[in-house]
Amino acid sequence: AGRKRIAYTKKAREFIQQNKGIFKEFLQAQKLLSVGKNIRIGKTLVTCFGGNYHAFYYIVERGGKKLFVKLESGTSSFGQALNPLAQIKAMQKAEPILRKHGIQALQYEFGIEWGKMNFLAAEFQDFESVGELLHKNPALFAKLNARINTAAVECESKGILELRFWHCFYNPRNGKIIAFDLY
Repeated sequence: AGRKRIAYTKKAREFIQQNKGIFKEFLQAQKLLSVGKNIRIGKTLVTCFGGNYHAFYYIVERGGKKLFVKLESGTSSFGQALNPLAQIKAMQKAEPILRKHGIQALQYEFGIEWGKMNFLAAEFQDFESVGELLHKNPALFAKLNARINTAAVECESKGILELRFWHCFYNPRNGKIIAFDLY
């Protein structure tokens, strides 16, 4: 299966130790899921809520805790090798630009690079996808998308790609956009 590399925060390590087998159950579940579906494997409930040919997004629930998990394989739409560490670094590099536009980068706490499959995990916050607002609230969507597009131009000038509305959440409580997929 190739070389395996793992990175995690102290908080993530403690969570994994308290929830042994969660990622094994996740990996079993994700093979059986399509977008909009969920399945329980052992003690873990997994819901696939979005994705495309190289990346899928999941909510992984166990013991009252929820994780946002981004699972990737192959290469990005720009032909780049998918690398969790490079994505985390791109998100850190983008932070000053994002902050100017009321956008924050999702703080991933756990990542695995395993052959051609990679995943990143963060604590799940119950936010809406910016894309969901396109039909629910077109005026708000247009306003948020304009902020995302303005920030994306600046990010791209620094070599940071993929800041798009379909890679962002929206927190209605504070008006923040949360980007979760940058290269």
